[in-house]
Amino acid sequence: YVVVHAAGRSVRTRGTLSLLEARLDPRRFVRIHRRMLVHVARIRELAPLPGGDALLTMDTGRTARVSRTHRPRLRELATTVLA
Repeated sequence: YVVVHAAGRSVRTRGTLSLLEARLDPRRFVRIHRRMLVHVARIRELAPLPGGDALLTMDTGRTARVSRTHRPRLRELATTVLA
């Protein structure tokens, strides 16, 4: 199952995160970890952490860890949002 958080609600759906990622616009949604995707326009801040990971802060104030594997793609997309 995949849990989608949107508009203050959570919806559980069958499938994999990879399948969901393939259906979403790659210019608007980016994978930040093996178990998480985020909407790029909702990102408020990206702060580096030791070891190559990063800490992402959403416009809601929630934070999430960005793995070093997914960080380059996020930085590429977030540059225009965070600029």
